[in-house]
Amino acid sequence: KLLNKYKKKIILYAGTIGGHAGALYLIQAFNLVKDNDVELWLCGKGNDHYIKKLVDKDKRIKLLGYVSKKELEKLCAHADIFVNPRKSDGNDTNFPSKILFYLSFNKPIISTKSGLSPKYENVLFLLDDEKITTLTKKIELLLSLSPHKKNFLKNKIINFNKKNSWESHAKKFILWLNRNV
Repeated sequence: KLLNKYKKKIILYAGTIGGHAGALYLIQAFNLVKDNDVELWLCGKGNDHYIKKLVDKDKRIKLLGYVSKKELEKLCAHADIFVNPRKSDGNDTNFPSKILFYLSFNKPIISTKSGLSPKYENVLFLLDDEKITTLTKKIELLLSLSPHKKNFLKNKIINFNKKNSWESHAKKFILWLNRNV
């Protein structure tokens, strides 16, 4: 029902609604985006009263709640931008696994630097700080990407995924073993 009417740009977040995952931070930043042809889709478990109040104030935000893996994959296929808004406070050593899931769709990803290895710097749009306006500006920047830049980024992510696949790592490991054993 959500998917058939879309000509709007879609920003998707999949994770806990509330708590440490950054959904509140994302909603606050999205509320400042002026574009009415964009929607924020929030998928995940959680029942945060304050977040629901903010969602109710902005008709562009869709709180979809927990969805099956199959449904989430359908939603992600329609998304234009993914966001990992997890703040660094208490999360510095916790890798955000949603990044690996998002990368499989070959689309732009905005992320805080929390828990990330430097190898992701070239394929993610990292936030310089965790201010609400910084996230808003990054969202607006990605919404304005030209088709050429989107395609360039898609190819960059595809190459990154190939270089970082299990198959690629296994081949490197076997080469290393053969040289060192």
